[in-house]
Amino acid sequence: MQKRNAILLVSALCLVAAAFFALKFRSHFRHSHGNDSGPAKAFYFWKTRWAPTASELTTLTDLGVNRLYLRFFDVSWDPQKSYPIPVAPLEFKAKIPTGTEVIPVVYIRNNVFQKISNQNLNKFADQVWEKVGDMARGNQISFKQLQIDCDWTDKTRAPYFHFLEVLKQKNNKIALSATIRLHQVKYASRTGIPPVDRGMLMFYNMGRLEISSDRLSIYNSHDASAYVGSIENYKLKLDIVLPIFSWVVHSRYGRIQGLIEKTTAAEIEQSTGFEKKSEREYFATQSFFLHGVYFKKGDRLSIEEITPALTAEAANLLARNWGSRSRPNSIALFDFDERNIKKYETDDFTRAFRIFN
Repeated sequence: MQKRNAILLVSALCLVAAAFFALKFRSHFRHSHGNDSGPAKAFYFWKTRWAPTASELTTLTDLGVNRLYLRFFDVSWDPQKSYPIPVAPLEFKAKIPTGTEVIPVVYIRNNVFQKISNQNLNKFADQVWEKVGDMARGNQISFKQLQIDCDWTDKTRAPYFHFLEVLKQKNNKIALSATIRLHQVKYASRTGIPPVDRGMLMFYNMGRLEISSDRLSIYNSHDASAYVGSIENYKLKLDIVLPIFSWVVHSRYGRIQGLIEKTTAAEIEQSTGFEKKSEREYFATQSFFLHGVYFKKGDRLSIEEITPALTAEAANLLARNWGSRSRPNSIALFDFDERNIKKYETDDFTRAFRIFN
């Protein structure tokens, strides 16, 4: 009888120990990789007018998207004032869907930090903070995180980081995040790690912008592979944004004239002014305007289109090279626009959002 009781006691202790270690492991996994629900599903919105269509709103609902990164305004350098000014503020023509978290994003051109004087940095940070707050309050938006988007370099590192430090002191209840490009990850010893709470890793715009190339500058696995090895050891908590957008490279006489966004191959083919030369290339057969852009006879257009397959490839490559990093809090797609969304099925989006589940 005593032997049987001893066996039962040992068995009970083993069960308790197993349960304890299971809870410890689960707690460690949650601490290292986030909660069981996975990262928040998010989109970036990068237009100047928030007026989503019924189809776009349905997409948010169907996918369970609960976070939007909204570009509130840009900041450019005004040479006449010798001071940075806000540009193209977002107009709210509709309410944000109920239950959706908004993270305001401010895009600041790098030349602002090349030209601004040190004595104006604090004032500039104050003005950015005030404008974000005014826009949020004016549209009944509360926010828990502010994101700054700037492609800083080693030469603008000092003024940009000081600007971020001033912003971070504004409200300790508001997290501050910054976008992180792949070159800033690979060369972190030179460009530094920004003094923010989190980084948003932009897993796109990694290749050289060329007139004609088999590799897309938006995303291609060859260029991506040169950077992914540095991600695991980057000393900042990271979230992820993947590409779903496309653009057109416009060139003339062998020189790039610019990028044409929000334009698809189908729209170009509908125009009588272009002739298709290959799967991705078109030439202007006459001089004319289209969507406010002037095309001269002989101009060349190269289509860079991100497909669901390429988004999935980018997501999987990133996940394979994430290593022992904590799981991201957010996986976002750039950008929320009907032209981009209609190329994707629900399953395509789901696969991208679930790469860490």
